[in-house]
Amino acid sequence: MTDDAPSITAEQFAAQTSRIIASVSAVIDGKPDAVRSALVCLLAEGHLLIEDVPGVGKTMLARALAASVDATVRRIQFTPICSPATSPASRSTTRWSASSHSSRVRSSRTS
Repeated sequence: MTDDAPSITAEQFAAQTSRIIASVSAVIDGKPDAVRSALVCLLAEGHLLIEDVPGVGKTMLARALAASVDATVRRIQFTPICSPATSPASRSTTRWSASSHSSRVRSSRTS
């Protein structure tokens, strides 16, 4: 079986992920679980939905992680229907996904 992807040892993988976590943590202070979860989702080529109040760094997390792995970020702003029953004004969401095939992190936020 031949594989075009470069192989690395477990130690090299651990060192690289530690460097990425340190890089993102230099920007996102005090949220190690969020940084680690975001990196795990990126490596698994999965999706991550972050819900929190406005201004806590959801988009900054996506941007810092993208910069650490030489990817790009795209952010889309959505405006919900504004009624007290359907739109909690105190919450916002950042949703982003990454793919190693496209080396892209997509980010969107609703408030």
